[in-house]
Amino acid sequence: MDIAVVGSDGAGYRKVTRDPQEDLAPLWSADGQWIIFTSYRNDAANLYRVPADGGAMVPMTDVAEGLTAIQIMPQSGAVVTLALGDVDTVRVRQLPPDRTVEPSTVIMRDPYAHWRQGRPDIPLPEIDLGRVPATTDPRPYRWWRSWRPLARLVVPTLSGAAGLGFWSDVLGKNQLLVAGGVDVRRGDWGGIASWVNTGGVPFVTLTGYRRARLRVRGFGDGYLLEEMTGVEAGVRYPFNLGRRLSDNHSLAFFVRLIQRHSMDVFAVDPLAPL
Repeated sequence: MDIAVVGSDGAGYRKVTRDPQEDLAPLWSADGQWIIFTSYRNDAANLYRVPADGGAMVPMTDVAEGLTAIQIMPQSGAVVTLALGDVDTVRVRQLPPDRTVEPSTVIMRDPYAHWRQGRPDIPLPEIDLGRVPATTDPRPYRWWRSWRPLARLVVPTLSGAAGLGFWSDVLGKNQLLVAGGVDVRRGDWGGIASWVNTGGVPFVTLTGYRRARLRVRGFGDGYLLEEMTGVEAGVRYPFNLGRRLSDNHSLAFFVRLIQRHSMDVFAVDPLAPL
C-alpha cells in the first residue's frame, strides 16, 4: 500500500512512495510542497513527508506509541495526529510540519527480537515494487453499472417471512434499500423501497411503500392505527452554518402521495389511572 498522486482528470498517475510496508493517510502540507503520511516501515505507525514533485523522504517521528496523521491546520500548517489509545485514553498530538528525526537502530536482545526475522513457511514470491500495474482505459463513471450488495437477509416469521436488501454503488453515492414481508394468514404483503442519491447537491430521495408505514392518530376517545401505501419524493440540501466543526444542518422538502388503511382502534378510558 503506497502513496500516489493523480490529476483530477485522471492523468499523470505517479507513485511517490515504494515500500513493502503500509503507507497510508496522506495529507497535503499547507504550502502544497509536501505530502505528509503515516507509515509502518519501522514496525510502528510514524509520520514521514516526501516532496510532492519527487525527492527524498524525510522521517518526522520515531516513537513506539504510534502516530497517525489526521489533519493539517490551515493557518499554522501544524500536523494533528492521533496516538494509540492507552487504556481508556485517546491522545491527540500537534507537530510542526518541518519536524525531523534521526532514526536510530533498535537494540533488542536476541530472545526478544527473533520474531522480527520470522518468515512464512511457504516463501512469498518477490514483488517488483517499481512495476506500474496495467490499467484499463479511463471512462466516465456510471453509478447504475456498479451496484454492489451490502446486506441481504430473509427470515421466517410466525405468519410468513420478512426480508431486507441493501445495495450501494462503488463510490457510495447511491443507496437502494428494499425491505418487506409476507403475511400468509392475512394473504397480504407489505414493503418499502427507497433510493437515495448523494452524488450532487441537493440530495435526492425517492421512496415507495405498501402497507409499510404506520401512524397513530387520535380518534374519538381512543387512537386509530393506520398503515399507509404511497410514494414520497424529496430533496435535502446540507449546509454548515460555520459556528462549530460539529455543525451538520440541512434543509429538506418532501412531497407525499399517501393512501391510508385503518388497522385497529384502541379505546382509552378517561377515568382510568395513568
